[in-house]
Amino acid sequence: MRLLGYKDKRVNRALKCFLQQGDKTVILLVAEGYNFSVRTNWDSPFGQDTAGEKVGKAAQVGQSITGQTSISKLNSALTWTGNSPLEISFTGRLISESKASLYEEVQEAYAAILAMQSPNAKEIAGFGRRPQPVRMAILNDLIFKEVIIQDAPVKAGEQIHSATGLPMIAEVELTVTTETMLNSYEFATLFKR
Repeated sequence: MRLLGYKDKRVNRALKCFLQQGDKTVILLVAEGYNFSVRTNWDSPFGQDTAGEKVGKAAQVGQSITGQTSISKLNSALTWTGNSPLEISFTGRLISESKASLYEEVQEAYAAILAMQSPNAKEIAGFGRRPQPVRMAILNDLIFKEVIIQDAPVKAGEQIHSATGLPMIAEVELTVTTETMLNSYEFATLFKR
């Protein structure tokens, strides 16, 4: 297993995130905790299903004159159409403490994250491979066997190593999601070690 990124053993594992795919593991220092998000999707499919809607403009005229409507509470009922996958976002830091480890701890580590996020598509035709899931462990709290890297913009270059001109610190705004929505019983086990 090839380790890339922030490998300082003096820093507790509980402050790190590990992303593994294939033979590479990228280690990020987690800057300020992480955020969770699940969107519940609801739709209002009965809004136009009224007796008045079937007769069209006459019903609207009738409502204007009488002040009565054929719309009921059922017309505003919501139906559940699914949840989004669990989304986790956080800022991870890649830090190099020496010129000798600069490439492996910052540049190569970020390149590995980009590779984890990318497909292996064919040039013209045929079947390629979609981006593959990543195993993620974050802050000793959460371990996911399969997450998808959705977004990984990097902010680099604020601290430049004088000898090489390469960034010594890069911040990655990582957003990952589970491949599918989670059932309610799965949340009870998220934080168990």
